[in-house]
Amino acid sequence: DAIFKAYGDSRGKWPLYLAAGLFAVRITVSRSTGYSPYFLLYGIHPVMSFDITEHTWQTLDWDRVQTHEELLAIRILQLMRR
Repeated sequence: DAIFKAYGDSRGKWPLYLAAGLFAVRITVSRSTGYSPYFLLYGIHPVMSFDITEHTWQTLDWDRVQTHEELLAIRILQLMRR
């Protein structure tokens, strides 16, 4: 669902978003564990290029994030900006 929310109406472009979608799932904190799968595997939080150079976390529309899928969709869009 998150991949579909990220790319909107461009139905034929989902393969372009698949890698970013999978990575977004792996770096997003799980409600049940309180950690991301990435953190559980490596013991550290990932440092993304947009965290350092663009500060995109400040410019995202966090008010529209209501579900886990919407959070993943924003992560996918962040990853696709690289």
